[in-house]
Amino acid sequence: MVIMVLMGIIPTIIISCVLVSSYEKRAVMNRSEAIASCGRIIGTKIAESGYLKGESDESFDTEIHAVTDIYGGRVRILNDARCVVKDTYNIETGQILFTEEVEDCFKGIEDKVYTRSESRVSIYLPVFGPGTKEVTGCVLVSCSTLDIQQSRAILARQSAIITALFAVVILIVGFMLSGILVQPFKKLTNAINSVSPGFSEEPVYAPEYVESDQIAVAFNHMVSQVKTMDDSREEFVSNVSHELKTPLASMKVLADSLNSNPDATLEMYKEFMVDISEEIDRENIIIGDLMELIKTDGDSNDLKIESCDIRALLELVVKRLQPIADEAGITLYLECFRPVTAEVDSTKFILIISNLVENAIKYGRAEDGWVRISLNADKSFFYISVADNGIGMSEDVKAHIFERFYRGDKSHSKDIKGTGLGLALARAGISAHKGAVSVESKPEEGTTFSVRFPLVYVA
Repeated sequence: MVIMVLMGIIPTIIISCVLVSSYEKRAVMNRSEAIASCGRIIGTKIAESGYLKGESDESFDTEIHAVTDIYGGRVRILNDARCVVKDTYNIETGQILFTEEVEDCFKGIEDKVYTRSESRVSIYLPVFGPGTKEVTGCVLVSCSTLDIQQSRAILARQSAIITALFAVVILIVGFMLSGILVQPFKKLTNAINSVSPGFSEEPVYAPEYVESDQIAVAFNHMVSQVKTMDDSREEFVSNVSHELKTPLASMKVLADSLNSNPDATLEMYKEFMVDISEEIDRENIIIGDLMELIKTDGDSNDLKIESCDIRALLELVVKRLQPIADEAGITLYLECFRPVTAEVDSTKFILIISNLVENAIKYGRAEDGWVRISLNADKSFFYISVADNGIGMSEDVKAHIFERFYRGDKSHSKDIKGTGLGLALARAGISAHKGAVSVESKPEEGTTFSVRFPLVYVA
């Protein structure tokens, strides 16, 4: 509101000042031109007579006094000796005048001097000899500008009154319009405040202005993202609870079975204890993966970067996973198109590639299945591709595969072993290395993960 009032008042004040100043300058200029014109006429008559030599001319004196009466001014005539031969005020007659303006005048320069403090304008006009450019005298014409000053003061007061009235009008109109203008922003403010206690299902609309509409769109997008994150958090907590409770429930069932069966044989005890041990191992794997994910997720501060032979690291991954692949009937292929040396954390890099390859093995074909790991590089990056001819996935499934505990079938069955954290761990490690990952897949045709790493790690 204050800004609105100032925006209306300040230009008005500036315009008023400019108008008042322009009026004064114009009025003084017109007055100066009028008395200068009269002074030139007087100078022409002086040059053609012997007035500067002391010859009197009553008719000429009468004409000079008529000019002074019209403008309420004063006329002084100087000869070439700077002596005042005529002063309509009869104050300086016979005196010698030596001023800067008088000297300029005898050099043939016309001069106009406006003295605002004295409310007077003075004109200095040279008198040239007949038919020559020799200055033989000087005519000084001055008149009062008090009437101009008075008119200027009146105009300034009127401008001030108009400005004050205009400010009052702006203030009143501003208060009347402010309630209407800020309504969309109040709506946005209330919507933002409502985020604290909880989310509203209704999106915010404020189409009254382009700005408010843009803010509303951005706000709705932000709320949507926050809600998505909140839903993801709830799903993650639910999945963690499920994954941690499942082994505990299995162990509980096995233990209760033993406790309720007093005739259980030693072989049954051994069998059940083996099952309990496997469930404990599964629990430890889940907890270990969670701890690794928390430690790796988006954090590159604990990376131990060193220059590594990438092909050697890939060969180590293949060697470790070969028994798992043989058990699943999957053939592993490693293709290295060129030697690559890059700066990576070797431990986390092996974990990343192992998770991708192990995921490809889990979802591979039971017959004639294969997983192909390839390595290539350019001047800035090296590229790793993990491709398989497995069961593939749909677009809906592909959009969620990097989420923690996500399973495409949502069944959490034990047919495919694992914690559902492998791909989440892989993506977190890739991000920590300033890399990028993408996936291409079609149902029943296979899946290809493409990963890009920088050759030189930049923190």
